Amino acid sequence: HKLNLQKRIIFSDSGLPLFFEDTDGRNIALNKVDDTYSFSDESRRIIRKQGNAYKLEHSDFSYEYYDVIGRIDYCVDKYGETILNYSYENGKLKSITYRENKKIELDYNNLGLIEYIHFICNNSTICTSEIISVTFALTS
Repeated sequence: HKLNLQKRIIFSDSGLPLFFEDTDGRNIALNKVDDTYSFSDESRRIIRKQGNAYKLEHSDFSYEYYDVIGRIDYCVDKYGETILNYSYENGKLKSITYRENKKIELDYNNLGLIEYIHFICNNSTICTSEIISVTFALTS
């Protein structure tokens, strides 16, 4: 399964869903019909507002929930099993849990950039990766 890190709902100034950003960073226009939003592509997906959340329904009967500000919250497969859960801390993605026993946790540096990625299986860290960023300065 893709981690769906980039997927989100983009809202208008008045709070209505306008676009859906997919896993490739493309913005797909949404068309409002009553309380649902259809996609302008040929995917046959729809988004329904449910309380303070949004449910994106796929044609294979799987679905995803998005919070009130358009961030992905969790994904459910076509059999009704939750496969991915997302948690946020201080407005940033903190962790992704896959089927309750595999987890990716993100640590950020003081600039708000990802510094460490921890891969956890059955509550035991199996790998930690450090993200090294390099900054280049041009001088004349």
